[in-house]
Amino acid sequence: MKQRRTTVASTMLLVCSLAACEGSDDSSASHGHSVSHAGTSGEEDDFKGCPDGYPNVAPGLQVMGEQLAVKVIAASPAEPERYINGWTVELSARDGSPALDAELIRGQTFMPVHGHDGRVQPKLTALELPGQFEVDRLNFTMRGPWEVRFWLRAGSGAEDHVVFNVCVAK
Repeated sequence: MKQRRTTVASTMLLVCSLAACEGSDDSSASHGHSVSHAGTSGEEDDFKGCPDGYPNVAPGLQVMGEQLAVKVIAASPAEPERYINGWTVELSARDGSPALDAELIRGQTFMPVHGHDGRVQPKLTALELPGQFEVDRLNFTMRGPWEVRFWLRAGSGAEDHVVFNVCVAK
């Protein structure tokens, strides 16, 4: 009989613990990652919007490095969404002149508020037009503020780095 009471008490403690966790509103326990529970509104995460100043990703959006600039000339989907996205970018000198020998050597998505990357290495492909690159597999694993980071090499061999701030709201 004593063993049965202990088992029942342990089971009740476990159920109470799980119920308390389910009702918890503390996002730090899951580092901002959502946990789907029956009876919730169906939201997948705790997204509350991005900080002010995050530009819309659209053709013409450009960021400057020390020597080179990177401009988005196409994005698919047009507004960044969770998971896989693709961009076409163009490299130029800071003064806007063509950077014909410049290279896009690496890309990365990174979520600074959680300190993790997108878990997928973007695929970079040089296009026929000098200085243009297709960037496939930009992966945003959740909604919120992200960085798209590019490492570049100028024709002179000098390396550069640029960062796009991106809000993933869908």
